Amino acid sequence: AGITLPSLPKPPWRWITVQELFWQHYHLNLDELPDAAQLRKAAVARGCVDWLEGAESYDDVFFRLWNRLEPNLGREGPLFVHAWPMPLASLARELPDNPGSADRLELYVDGLELANGFGELTDPAEQRRRFEADLNNRAVAGRDPVPLDEAFLASLEEGMPPAAGMALGVERLLMWLSGTQDIRDVLAFAWDER
Repeated sequence: AGITLPSLPKPPWRWITVQELFWQHYHLNLDELPDAAQLRKAAVARGCVDWLEGAESYDDVFFRLWNRLEPNLGREGPLFVHAWPMPLASLARELPDNPGSADRLELYVDGLELANGFGELTDPAEQRRRFEADLNNRAVAGRDPVPLDEAFLASLEEGMPPAAGMALGVERLLMWLSGTQDIRDVLAFAWDER
């Protein structure tokens, strides 16, 4: 009776960059593919055309490819995936020792992302540029505009010390511990319950 907890190898656990994963799985060098058009063209040349129908933005192309390899991550034990491409940086700073990569990481176990984190971008001018680029991308994609977060930008201008954080998805941890593949099996309330 009771739950048999999954076993984990003892630390240290493996680390791998997103660049290394894309090279291993697709023979794509993300450092040489900085925009959506180049990434899409290279992925199609590698035979990924069926997966990319309708994918035009960098996020769309990247995550169509990512979703194919993600279920295999962390099968041999916990795996930290770090140094994400800058187009996916969001609120993360650029890695000082790895230009073109964001200071972002995700923890995977048995194909499931359990946690993600990043070193905070504290430069208000760069954050404003990213927000404006995101708004432009939304407009190009025909999505509804969202207001620019002026309060957040103002707080960055007041000064923010270097910071980082990592969020553990409790529901994802429960999914992994219970062996379920459906997050609805571990939620206290269904998405549509009020």
